Amino acid sequence: MPQEKAQPTWPKHLVAVEALFLCCVLPWLLSDLWYDEVLSLNVVLLHDSPWEIFRDYRFANNHFLNNFLEWLWLRGLGLNAANEFLVRLPAVFFGMGTVAVVLLGWRKFLGEKIALLTAVVMACSPVFTAFAWQFRGYSLAMFLSALAIYASAIRSQKNTVANGVALFLLGLLLPLVMPPAAMLPCALAVALFMGKGKALCQWTGFWAAIRAAWPPVAGAVLGVAYYLTLWEEFSAATRESGGWTSAWLVGLHVVFAFALHLGVLCVPILKPTQKGAGTESRLGWMLLGGCALALVAVLLVPSPVHRAPFPRVFLVLLPAVTFGIALQAREWSWLNDLDSRKFLEIIGIVVVLALMVRVGSGILTDWDMDKASSPPQNLLQQYYRGNAGVSTLLREYKLVPESKLKHQLVLVVPHDVPTAGHYWLLYGLPNNDLGMQYLLPANQVTSQTLEQYRSRGFDFLLLARHKHEARDWAQTIGFREPQVEPEGKWHDHHRLFRIVH
Repeated sequence: MPQEKAQPTWPKHLVAVEALFLCCVLPWLLSDLWYDEVLSLNVVLLHDSPWEIFRDYRFANNHFLNNFLEWLWLRGLGLNAANEFLVRLPAVFFGMGTVAVVLLGWRKFLGEKIALLTAVVMACSPVFTAFAWQFRGYSLAMFLSALAIYASAIRSQKNTVANGVALFLLGLLLPLVMPPAAMLPCALAVALFMGKGKALCQWTGFWAAIRAAWPPVAGAVLGVAYYLTLWEEFSAATRESGGWTSAWLVGLHVVFAFALHLGVLCVPILKPTQKGAGTESRLGWMLLGGCALALVAVLLVPSPVHRAPFPRVFLVLLPAVTFGIALQAREWSWLNDLDSRKFLEIIGIVVVLALMVRVGSGILTDWDMDKASSPPQNLLQQYYRGNAGVSTLLREYKLVPESKLKHQLVLVVPHDVPTAGHYWLLYGLPNNDLGMQYLLPANQVTSQTLEQYRSRGFDFLLLARHKHEARDWAQTIGFREPQVEPEGKWHDHHRLFRIVH
Protein backbone atom coordinates (compact mmCIF):
# COMPACT_ATOMS: atom_id res chain seq x y z
CA MET A 1 0.00 0.00 0.00
CA PRO A 2 1.40 3.44 -0.91
CA GLN A 3 1.99 5.70 2.06
CA GLU A 4 -0.32 8.66 2.43
CA LYS A 5 1.33 12.00 1.95
CA ALA A 6 1.85 13.82 5.25
CA GLN A 7 -0.41 16.82 5.73
CA PRO A 8 1.38 20.16 6.12
CA THR A 9 1.48 21.47 9.67
CA TRP A 10 1.55 25.17 8.81
CA PRO A 11 -2.27 25.69 8.65
CA LYS A 12 -2.80 24.70 12.28
CA HIS A 13 0.33 26.60 13.31
CA LEU A 14 -1.01 29.71 11.56
CA VAL A 15 -4.37 29.44 13.32
CA ALA A 16 -2.63 28.98 16.68
CA VAL A 17 -0.24 31.95 16.40
CA GLU A 18 -2.96 34.26 15.02
CA ALA A 19 -5.23 33.24 17.90
CA LEU A 20 -2.40 34.01 20.33
CA PHE A 21 -1.91 37.42 18.75
CA LEU A 22 -5.63 38.25 18.95
CA CYS A 23 -5.77 37.16 22.59
CA CYS A 24 -2.94 39.64 23.30
CA VAL A 25 -4.51 42.66 21.57
CA LEU A 26 -8.27 42.18 22.02
CA PRO A 27 -8.34 43.54 25.61
CA TRP A 28 -7.16 46.93 24.33
CA LEU A 29 -9.35 47.41 21.26
CA LEU A 30 -12.25 49.08 23.07
CA SER A 31 -10.10 51.49 25.08
CA ASP A 32 -10.34 55.23 24.41
CA LEU A 33 -8.83 56.60 21.23
CA TRP A 34 -5.69 58.30 22.47
CA TYR A 35 -4.03 61.59 21.54
CA ASP A 36 -2.41 60.62 18.21
CA GLU A 37 -5.28 58.35 17.20
CA VAL A 38 -7.79 61.19 17.53
CA LEU A 39 -5.58 63.50 15.46
CA SER A 40 -5.26 60.81 12.77
CA LEU A 41 -9.02 60.27 12.81
CA ASN A 42 -9.58 64.00 12.34
CA VAL A 43 -7.33 63.93 9.26
CA VAL A 44 -9.25 60.98 7.81
CA LEU A 45 -12.68 62.53 8.42
CA LEU A 46 -11.65 66.01 7.27
CA HIS A 47 -11.01 65.14 3.62
CA ASP A 48 -13.59 64.32 0.96
CA SER A 49 -11.01 62.52 -1.18
CA PRO A 50 -8.40 60.02 0.06
CA TRP A 51 -5.79 61.63 -2.19
CA GLU A 52 -6.11 64.90 -0.26
CA ILE A 53 -4.59 63.13 2.73
CA PHE A 54 -1.24 62.99 0.91
CA ARG A 55 -1.24 66.81 0.62
CA ASP A 56 -1.93 67.54 4.30
CA TYR A 57 1.07 67.58 6.62
CA ARG A 58 0.07 70.30 9.04
CA PHE A 59 1.20 68.01 11.87
CA ALA A 60 3.42 64.95 11.99
CA ASN A 61 0.56 62.68 13.08
CA ASN A 62 -0.58 62.22 9.47
CA HIS A 63 0.81 58.81 8.55
CA PHE A 64 -0.06 59.20 4.87
CA LEU A 65 -0.44 55.65 3.63
CA ASN A 66 -2.12 54.32 6.77
CA ASN A 67 -4.62 57.18 6.88
CA PHE A 68 -5.30 56.71 3.17
CA LEU A 69 -6.25 53.06 3.82
CA GLU A 70 -8.25 54.07 6.90
CA TRP A 71 -10.18 56.59 4.78
CA LEU A 72 -11.20 53.77 2.42
CA TRP A 73 -12.09 51.56 5.39
CA LEU A 74 -14.17 54.14 7.25
CA ARG A 75 -15.97 55.32 4.11
CA GLY A 76 -16.86 51.71 3.44
CA LEU A 77 -18.39 51.61 6.93
CA GLY A 78 -20.35 54.78 6.30
CA LEU A 79 -17.97 56.95 8.38
CA ASN A 80 -18.83 55.02 11.54
CA ALA A 81 -16.03 56.33 13.74
CA ALA A 82 -17.90 55.88 17.03
CA ASN A 83 -16.77 52.28 17.51
CA GLU A 84 -13.13 52.02 18.59
CA PHE A 85 -12.94 48.35 17.62
CA LEU A 86 -13.95 49.00 14.02
CA VAL A 87 -11.66 52.02 13.70
CA ARG A 88 -8.67 49.93 14.83
CA LEU A 89 -9.48 46.79 12.86
CA PRO A 90 -7.18 47.59 9.87
CA ALA A 91 -4.21 47.84 12.24
CA VAL A 92 -5.13 44.45 13.68
CA PHE A 93 -5.24 42.99 10.15
CA PHE A 94 -1.74 44.37 9.45
CA GLY A 95 -0.53 42.84 12.73
CA MET A 96 -1.98 39.47 11.72
CA GLY A 97 -0.34 39.88 8.32
CA THR A 98 3.06 40.43 9.95
CA VAL A 99 2.70 37.25 12.01
CA ALA A 100 1.67 35.34 8.87
CA VAL A 101 4.70 36.60 6.90
CA VAL A 102 7.01 35.50 9.71
CA LEU A 103 5.51 32.02 9.85
CA LEU A 104 4.93 31.34 6.15
CA GLY A 105 7.47 33.53 4.35
CA TRP A 106 10.47 33.49 6.66
CA ARG A 107 10.40 29.70 7.15
CA LYS A 108 12.18 29.30 3.81
CA PHE A 109 15.24 30.77 5.54
CA LEU A 110 14.63 29.89 9.18
CA GLY A 111 13.32 26.38 8.86
CA GLU A 112 9.88 25.32 10.07
CA LYS A 113 10.66 25.10 13.80
CA ILE A 114 12.56 28.38 14.12
CA ALA A 115 9.95 30.14 11.98
CA LEU A 116 7.21 28.89 14.30
CA LEU A 117 9.19 29.97 17.37
CA THR A 118 9.78 33.40 15.82
CA ALA A 119 6.10 33.77 14.93
CA VAL A 120 5.17 33.00 18.55
CA VAL A 121 7.70 35.59 19.74
CA MET A 122 6.00 38.19 17.51
CA ALA A 123 2.45 37.13 18.38
CA CYS A 124 2.88 37.62 22.12
CA SER A 125 5.63 40.26 22.07
CA PRO A 126 5.18 42.97 24.73
CA VAL A 127 6.50 45.47 22.16
CA PHE A 128 4.93 44.35 18.87
CA THR A 129 1.46 43.72 20.31
CA ALA A 130 1.52 47.05 22.13
CA PHE A 131 1.43 48.91 18.79
CA ALA A 132 -0.07 46.43 16.30
CA TRP A 133 -3.64 47.46 17.21
CA GLN A 134 -3.42 51.25 17.27
CA PHE A 135 -5.07 53.50 14.69
CA ARG A 136 -1.62 54.67 13.59
CA GLY A 137 0.95 53.70 10.97
CA TYR A 138 3.15 51.51 13.18
CA SER A 139 1.33 48.25 12.45
CA LEU A 140 1.38 48.89 8.69
CA ALA A 141 5.07 49.87 8.83
CA MET A 142 5.99 46.61 10.60
CA PHE A 143 3.95 44.60 8.08
CA LEU A 144 5.72 46.24 5.13
CA SER A 145 9.01 45.75 6.97
CA ALA A 146 8.40 42.00 7.31
CA LEU A 147 7.65 41.78 3.57
CA ALA A 148 10.76 43.79 2.69
CA ILE A 149 12.93 41.51 4.83
CA TYR A 150 11.51 38.47 3.02
CA ALA A 151 12.24 40.04 -0.38
CA SER A 152 15.76 40.99 0.75
CA ALA A 153 16.51 37.47 1.93
CA ILE A 154 15.50 36.15 -1.47
CA ARG A 155 17.61 38.79 -3.20
CA SER A 156 20.63 37.87 -1.08
CA GLN A 157 20.54 34.50 -2.85
CA LYS A 158 19.79 35.70 -6.37
CA ASN A 159 19.07 39.05 -8.01
CA THR A 160 15.88 38.99 -10.05
CA VAL A 161 13.68 41.66 -11.58
CA ALA A 162 10.80 40.51 -9.38
CA ASN A 163 12.56 40.89 -6.04
CA GLY A 164 14.22 44.11 -7.21
CA VAL A 165 10.85 45.66 -8.08
CA ALA A 166 9.36 44.38 -4.80
CA LEU A 167 12.15 45.97 -2.76
CA PHE A 168 11.91 49.23 -4.69
CA LEU A 169 8.15 49.48 -4.11
CA LEU A 170 8.40 48.54 -0.44
CA GLY A 171 11.25 51.03 -0.01
CA LEU A 172 8.99 53.67 -1.57
CA LEU A 173 5.91 52.84 0.54
CA LEU A 174 7.62 52.72 3.93
CA PRO A 175 8.53 56.46 4.08
CA LEU A 176 4.98 57.26 2.94
CA VAL A 177 3.74 55.62 6.12
CA MET A 178 6.07 57.85 8.14
CA PRO A 179 9.40 59.48 7.19
CA PRO A 180 11.59 57.65 9.76
CA ALA A 181 10.53 54.32 8.22
CA ALA A 182 13.14 55.00 5.52
CA MET A 183 15.59 53.55 8.08
CA LEU A 184 14.53 50.01 7.19
CA PRO A 185 15.26 50.11 3.41
CA CYS A 186 18.64 51.67 4.17
CA ALA A 187 19.43 48.93 6.71
CA LEU A 188 18.44 46.28 4.16
CA ALA A 189 20.67 47.90 1.55
CA VAL A 190 23.62 47.81 3.96
CA ALA A 191 22.96 44.11 4.64
CA LEU A 192 22.71 43.26 0.94
CA PHE A 193 25.84 45.24 0.11
CA MET A 194 28.02 43.95 2.94
CA GLY A 195 26.67 40.43 2.50
CA LYS A 196 28.94 40.02 -0.52
CA GLY A 197 31.84 39.73 1.91
CA LYS A 198 35.29 39.30 0.38
CA ALA A 199 33.91 39.78 -3.13
CA LEU A 200 33.74 43.52 -2.38
CA CYS A 201 37.52 43.68 -2.74
CA GLN A 202 37.14 42.92 -6.44
CA TRP A 203 35.72 45.37 -8.95
CA THR A 204 33.15 42.93 -10.29
CA GLY A 205 32.12 41.94 -6.76
CA PHE A 206 31.73 45.59 -5.76
CA TRP A 207 29.36 46.31 -8.65
CA ALA A 208 27.47 43.09 -7.95
CA ALA A 209 26.93 44.38 -4.38
CA ILE A 210 25.69 47.72 -5.76
CA ARG A 211 23.22 45.93 -8.03
CA ALA A 212 21.93 43.91 -5.09
CA ALA A 213 21.55 46.89 -2.76
CA TRP A 214 20.22 49.74 -4.91
CA PRO A 215 16.44 48.95 -5.16
CA PRO A 216 15.44 49.59 -1.49
CA VAL A 217 17.60 52.73 -1.29
CA ALA A 218 16.21 54.12 -4.55
CA GLY A 219 12.65 53.55 -3.33
CA ALA A 220 13.37 55.13 0.05
CA VAL A 221 15.00 58.21 -1.51
CA LEU A 222 11.98 58.70 -3.77
CA GLY A 223 9.57 58.23 -0.85
CA VAL A 224 11.39 60.73 1.36
CA ALA A 225 11.71 63.18 -1.55
CA TYR A 226 7.91 63.40 -1.71
CA TYR A 227 7.98 65.38 1.54
CA LEU A 228 9.99 68.07 -0.24
CA THR A 229 6.80 68.94 -2.14
CA LEU A 230 5.31 69.83 1.26
CA TRP A 231 8.43 71.40 2.65
CA GLU A 232 6.89 74.34 4.53
CA GLU A 233 4.29 72.18 6.28
CA PHE A 234 6.82 69.41 6.85
CA SER A 235 9.43 71.66 8.45
CA ALA A 236 6.81 73.38 10.63
CA ALA A 237 5.44 70.01 11.80
CA THR A 238 8.97 68.83 12.56
CA ARG A 239 9.64 71.88 14.71
CA GLU A 240 6.46 71.29 16.70
CA SER A 241 6.87 67.54 17.14
CA GLY A 242 7.59 66.06 20.56
CA GLY A 243 10.24 63.63 21.67
CA TRP A 244 12.70 62.76 24.41
CA THR A 245 15.38 65.05 25.77
CA SER A 246 18.20 62.47 25.56
CA ALA A 247 19.16 60.56 22.42
CA TRP A 248 21.27 58.19 24.52
CA LEU A 249 18.27 57.38 26.69
CA VAL A 250 16.18 56.66 23.58
CA GLY A 251 18.86 54.33 22.21
CA LEU A 252 19.22 52.43 25.50
CA HIS A 253 15.47 52.07 25.83
CA VAL A 254 15.10 50.74 22.27
CA VAL A 255 17.85 48.15 22.83
CA PHE A 256 16.35 47.11 26.18
CA ALA A 257 12.80 46.83 24.82
CA PHE A 258 13.92 44.90 21.73
CA ALA A 259 15.83 42.47 23.97
CA LEU A 260 12.71 41.84 26.07
CA HIS A 261 10.75 41.37 22.85
CA LEU A 262 13.18 38.70 21.60
CA GLY A 263 13.16 36.70 24.83
CA VAL A 264 14.66 33.21 24.39
CA LEU A 265 15.71 34.02 20.81
CA CYS A 266 18.59 35.93 22.38
CA VAL A 267 20.05 32.74 23.87
CA PRO A 268 21.88 31.43 20.75
CA ILE A 269 23.85 34.66 20.24
CA LEU A 270 25.27 34.49 23.76
CA LYS A 271 27.67 31.81 22.48
CA PRO A 272 30.09 31.99 19.52
CA THR A 273 28.60 30.98 16.18
CA GLN A 274 29.23 27.36 15.27
CA LYS A 275 31.89 26.59 12.72
CA GLY A 276 30.53 26.15 9.26
CA ALA A 277 27.71 28.63 9.74
CA GLY A 278 26.05 29.34 6.41
CA THR A 279 25.40 32.44 4.37
CA GLU A 280 22.09 32.95 6.19
CA SER A 281 23.97 33.57 9.44
CA ARG A 282 26.20 36.14 7.71
CA LEU A 283 23.10 37.86 6.29
CA GLY A 284 21.67 37.99 9.81
CA TRP A 285 24.76 39.70 11.21
CA MET A 286 24.81 42.17 8.31
CA LEU A 287 21.12 42.94 8.90
CA LEU A 288 21.70 43.54 12.61
CA GLY A 289 24.62 45.78 11.73
CA GLY A 290 22.49 47.76 9.29
CA CYS A 291 19.79 48.24 11.94
CA ALA A 292 22.38 49.38 14.48
CA LEU A 293 23.79 51.90 12.00
CA ALA A 294 20.28 53.20 11.24
CA LEU A 295 19.52 53.61 14.95
CA VAL A 296 22.77 55.44 15.66
CA ALA A 297 22.49 57.62 12.55
CA VAL A 298 18.97 58.82 13.41
CA LEU A 299 19.90 59.53 17.02
CA LEU A 300 23.05 61.45 16.03
CA VAL A 301 21.34 63.70 13.47
CA PRO A 302 21.03 67.17 15.02
CA SER A 303 17.41 67.95 15.83
CA PRO A 304 15.98 71.42 15.04
CA VAL A 305 13.91 71.15 18.23
CA HIS A 306 16.75 69.69 20.35
CA ARG A 307 14.71 66.57 21.10
CA ALA A 308 15.36 62.96 20.19
CA PRO A 309 12.57 61.06 18.39
CA PHE A 310 10.12 58.95 20.36
CA PRO A 311 11.28 55.31 20.66
CA ARG A 312 8.22 54.15 18.70
CA VAL A 313 9.62 55.52 15.44
CA PHE A 314 12.16 52.64 15.57
CA LEU A 315 9.44 49.98 15.53
CA VAL A 316 10.01 49.62 11.79
CA LEU A 317 13.34 47.94 12.68
CA LEU A 318 11.72 45.41 15.03
CA PRO A 319 11.00 42.72 12.37
CA ALA A 320 14.50 43.14 10.91
CA VAL A 321 16.19 42.66 14.30
CA THR A 322 13.93 39.68 14.95
CA PHE A 323 14.84 38.09 11.61
CA GLY A 324 18.55 38.72 12.13
CA ILE A 325 18.53 37.07 15.57
CA ALA A 326 16.34 34.19 14.34
CA LEU A 327 18.92 33.44 11.60
CA GLN A 328 21.50 33.00 14.35
CA ALA A 329 19.14 30.70 16.24
CA ARG A 330 18.86 28.54 13.14
CA GLU A 331 22.58 27.74 13.32
CA TRP A 332 22.12 25.95 16.65
CA SER A 333 21.20 22.37 15.94
CA TRP A 334 19.90 21.77 19.47
CA LEU A 335 16.89 23.97 18.71
CA ASN A 336 16.08 22.16 15.47
CA ASP A 337 16.75 18.71 16.98
CA LEU A 338 14.33 19.10 19.88
CA ASP A 339 11.46 16.64 19.91
CA SER A 340 7.88 17.93 19.85
CA ARG A 341 7.49 17.90 23.62
CA LYS A 342 10.71 19.81 24.31
CA PHE A 343 9.92 22.29 21.56
CA LEU A 344 6.50 22.97 23.07
CA GLU A 345 8.24 23.66 26.37
CA ILE A 346 10.35 26.31 24.62
CA ILE A 347 7.17 27.80 23.15
CA GLY A 348 5.65 27.84 26.63
CA ILE A 349 8.69 29.64 28.04
CA VAL A 350 8.37 32.31 25.31
CA VAL A 351 4.71 32.91 26.16
CA VAL A 352 5.32 32.98 29.92
CA LEU A 353 8.24 35.42 29.60
CA ALA A 354 6.17 37.73 27.38
CA LEU A 355 3.29 37.56 29.87
CA MET A 356 5.64 38.43 32.75
CA VAL A 357 6.95 41.49 30.90
CA ARG A 358 3.40 42.50 30.01
CA VAL A 359 2.15 42.18 33.60
CA GLY A 360 5.23 43.91 34.99
CA SER A 361 4.87 46.81 32.54
CA GLY A 362 1.20 47.11 33.46
CA ILE A 363 1.95 47.28 37.19
CA LEU A 364 4.63 49.93 36.61
CA THR A 365 2.27 51.89 34.35
CA ASP A 366 -0.45 51.86 37.02
CA TRP A 367 2.04 53.21 39.57
CA ASP A 368 3.22 55.95 37.20
CA MET A 369 -0.34 56.94 36.37
CA ASP A 370 -1.21 57.39 40.03
CA LYS A 371 2.07 58.81 41.33
CA ALA A 372 4.35 60.16 38.59
CA SER A 373 4.39 63.76 37.42
CA SER A 374 3.80 62.76 33.79
CA PRO A 375 2.11 59.70 32.26
CA PRO A 376 4.43 57.00 30.81
CA GLN A 377 4.85 56.71 27.05
CA ASN A 378 7.49 54.33 25.70
CA LEU A 379 7.80 50.94 23.99
CA LEU A 380 6.82 48.98 27.12
CA GLN A 381 4.44 51.40 28.84
CA GLN A 382 1.63 53.38 27.25
CA TYR A 383 -0.60 55.47 29.51
CA TYR A 384 -3.56 55.06 27.15
CA ARG A 385 -3.38 51.29 26.59
CA GLY A 386 -6.60 49.68 27.84
CA ASN A 387 -7.64 53.00 29.38
CA ALA A 388 -11.27 54.11 29.05
CA GLY A 389 -11.29 56.63 31.91
CA VAL A 390 -11.95 59.79 29.89
CA SER A 391 -14.91 58.42 27.91
CA THR A 392 -16.45 56.87 31.04
CA LEU A 393 -16.19 60.13 32.98
CA LEU A 394 -17.74 62.15 30.17
CA ARG A 395 -20.51 59.59 29.71
CA GLU A 396 -21.39 60.07 33.38
CA TYR A 397 -20.96 63.83 33.12
CA LYS A 398 -23.59 63.89 30.37
CA LEU A 399 -26.18 62.84 32.98
CA VAL A 400 -25.75 66.14 34.82
CA PRO A 401 -28.71 68.51 34.16
CA GLU A 402 -27.99 70.80 31.22
CA SER A 403 -28.78 73.88 33.30
CA LYS A 404 -25.84 72.95 35.54
CA LEU A 405 -23.57 71.89 32.66
CA LYS A 406 -23.86 75.35 31.14
CA HIS A 407 -22.40 76.91 34.28
CA GLN A 408 -19.34 74.68 34.47
CA LEU A 409 -16.01 74.84 32.64
CA VAL A 410 -14.12 71.54 32.31
CA LEU A 411 -10.35 71.98 32.02
CA VAL A 412 -8.28 69.09 30.67
CA VAL A 413 -4.57 68.35 31.12
CA PRO A 414 -2.70 68.45 27.76
CA HIS A 415 -2.14 64.72 27.10
CA ASP A 416 -5.91 64.04 27.35
CA VAL A 417 -7.16 67.03 25.35
CA PRO A 418 -7.81 65.33 21.94
CA THR A 419 -9.41 62.31 23.63
CA ALA A 420 -11.67 64.48 25.80
CA GLY A 421 -12.63 66.66 22.81
CA HIS A 422 -13.50 63.61 20.72
CA TYR A 423 -15.80 62.04 23.29
CA TRP A 424 -17.27 65.42 24.31
CA LEU A 425 -18.54 65.88 20.76
CA LEU A 426 -19.45 62.21 20.37
CA TYR A 427 -21.69 62.32 23.44
CA GLY A 428 -23.31 65.60 22.40
CA LEU A 429 -22.17 67.63 25.40
CA PRO A 430 -22.80 71.40 25.15
CA ASN A 431 -20.32 73.40 23.14
CA ASN A 432 -19.74 77.08 22.25
CA ASP A 433 -22.96 78.60 23.60
CA LEU A 434 -23.02 82.42 23.20
CA GLY A 435 -19.30 82.47 22.57
CA MET A 436 -18.51 80.42 25.67
CA GLN A 437 -16.84 77.02 25.58
CA TYR A 438 -17.42 74.33 28.18
CA LEU A 439 -14.25 72.27 27.57
CA LEU A 440 -10.79 73.86 27.35
CA PRO A 441 -7.16 72.63 27.43
CA ALA A 442 -5.63 73.62 30.77
CA ASN A 443 -2.41 74.78 29.08
CA GLN A 444 -4.30 77.32 26.95
CA VAL A 445 -6.13 79.07 29.77
CA THR A 446 -5.02 82.61 30.65
CA SER A 447 -5.90 84.90 33.54
CA GLN A 448 -8.20 86.84 31.19
CA THR A 449 -9.99 83.61 30.29
CA LEU A 450 -10.50 82.74 33.96
CA GLU A 451 -11.85 86.21 34.73
CA GLN A 452 -14.28 85.98 31.82
CA TYR A 453 -15.75 82.74 33.17
CA ARG A 454 -15.67 83.91 36.82
CA SER A 455 -17.68 87.01 35.94
CA ARG A 456 -20.43 84.78 34.57
CA GLY A 457 -20.58 82.62 37.67
CA PHE A 458 -18.94 79.48 36.27
CA ASP A 459 -17.71 76.59 38.40
CA PHE A 460 -14.38 75.03 37.42
CA LEU A 461 -13.69 71.31 37.04
CA LEU A 462 -10.37 69.77 36.06
CA LEU A 463 -9.96 66.35 34.44
CA ALA A 464 -6.71 64.86 35.72
CA ARG A 465 -5.04 61.64 36.86
CA HIS A 466 -4.65 62.43 40.54
CA LYS A 467 -5.05 65.20 43.09
CA HIS A 468 -1.47 66.42 42.85
CA GLU A 469 -1.71 66.81 39.06
CA ALA A 470 -5.02 68.67 39.42
CA ARG A 471 -3.59 71.06 42.04
CA ASP A 472 -0.41 71.69 40.02
CA TRP A 473 -2.40 72.59 36.91
CA ALA A 474 -4.81 74.76 38.89
CA GLN A 475 -1.84 76.76 40.15
CA THR A 476 -0.28 76.90 36.68
CA ILE A 477 -3.36 78.42 35.07
CA GLY A 478 -3.73 81.14 37.70
CA PHE A 479 -5.64 79.90 40.74
CA ARG A 480 -4.06 81.12 43.99
CA GLU A 481 -3.70 78.46 46.68
CA PRO A 482 -6.36 76.26 45.06
CA GLN A 483 -8.10 73.42 46.82
CA VAL A 484 -9.16 70.51 44.62
CA GLU A 485 -11.96 68.17 45.63
CA PRO A 486 -12.93 64.93 43.86
CA GLU A 487 -16.11 65.24 41.80
CA GLY A 488 -17.77 61.93 40.99
CA LYS A 489 -16.14 58.54 40.57
CA TRP A 490 -12.59 57.52 39.65
CA HIS A 491 -12.19 55.60 36.36
CA ASP A 492 -8.98 54.12 34.91
CA HIS A 493 -6.65 56.62 36.60
CA HIS A 494 -8.83 59.60 35.67
CA ARG A 495 -11.12 61.77 37.76
CA LEU A 496 -12.90 65.09 37.71
CA PHE A 497 -11.77 67.52 40.41
CA ARG A 498 -13.63 70.64 41.47
CA ILE A 499 -11.37 73.68 41.92
CA VAL A 500 -12.31 75.55 45.08
CA HIS A 501 -11.03 79.15 45.02
